[in-house]
Amino acid sequence: MRTLVVEDDGEIMKSVEDTLLGLGHKHDWADNLQDAKQLLEANHYDYVLLDLQIPAQPNRGFAKIEHGRSLLESIQHVKGNGRLPIIIMTGYGKQCLDQTVELLALGATQFISKPFPETGRTLARVIQDVLAEHRRRFPDAAAAVNQPPKAAPFGGGPLAFYPDHIELCGETIVERTHRGHAWAVLHLLRERNSRSNYVRLSGEALAKAVNRGLGQNAIAQCVAALRERITTTVRDRLNLACGKHDVIDNRGGGYHLTPKIIVEIHDGEQAPPAENVTGHVTGDTGVTKPNAAANVTGDMKNVTPGVSLNERQKWVLTRLASDAKITRLDVEKQFDVAARTVKRDLKNLLGLGLVEFAAKPRPGHYRLAKR
Repeated sequence: MRTLVVEDDGEIMKSVEDTLLGLGHKHDWADNLQDAKQLLEANHYDYVLLDLQIPAQPNRGFAKIEHGRSLLESIQHVKGNGRLPIIIMTGYGKQCLDQTVELLALGATQFISKPFPETGRTLARVIQDVLAEHRRRFPDAAAAVNQPPKAAPFGGGPLAFYPDHIELCGETIVERTHRGHAWAVLHLLRERNSRSNYVRLSGEALAKAVNRGLGQNAIAQCVAALRERITTTVRDRLNLACGKHDVIDNRGGGYHLTPKIIVEIHDGEQAPPAENVTGHVTGDTGVTKPNAAANVTGDMKNVTPGVSLNERQKWVLTRLASDAKITRLDVEKQFDVAARTVKRDLKNLLGLGLVEFAAKPRPGHYRLAKR
């Protein structure tokens, strides 16, 4: 489920986010009428959490109930009368109650007072009740929501290595544990040969490199399980159809990563040592380590030599060097990646001292760090 939260109070927003996390619902956040309208036109939402007392435009103040009422009218015009549940969050109880009939006519589904009750009629309970009632009123809409859209073909993407996990396109596919050999397999296959292609390791070579006691059948079972995990993760979390050979291929000789996979190394570690690989590898066995330095071009002057940056981070720095203002949403839209992936990228840039966050004007933006 996905909701649009329209709220200009940061403390209330924290409470809302905690509730949505507990429900497993995703959300977008707008703190003014203008941004809320743009998000509604661009995205599908299952319901809206609306604070009526909001500003009309970003960074302009002047929060008024009239702006929330205007948004209610817009939602009915764009989405259809009653088709999108709207829960009004209000700290102005009597004023809101005086307008209850009018607000219901404008499309409000339910009301809840701020601060939210911690027991009884909690925000989570109100959300669940509203959604259940909406499914009863509009069974066709519920069926459409429950029917997943057709999966698009998997076109490749970043395979990112971190100290404790490995991500494919922003989704975790392997965690570092003492069970299984998937961690070692991917670290070996991420390496490149002297021609800058991903190495190709035969089943025998891969088995020996992972563990001298392993046989080819054991490594084949490990790769098969890893492929199944990748296929399931990409389908369930990204709604992409990933074939068994789209990430790890062995047709034509040797296990190897496909060219559509872009390796990103964020852990500073070397791959597990390959034991007795020579003589069992298909093709060139010379392994070269990836260049850790970020070969960033353009007008950027603040990049520290030897710092490893991914393509998203390079794009951010290049844009900031041209005096652009960057928000997290800008990066998400540019690369079509999850919010947590972008948050991690920006956090790394902040930690390296390459960028800084300007909180004003709201909702804030990133800029090059002053040096």
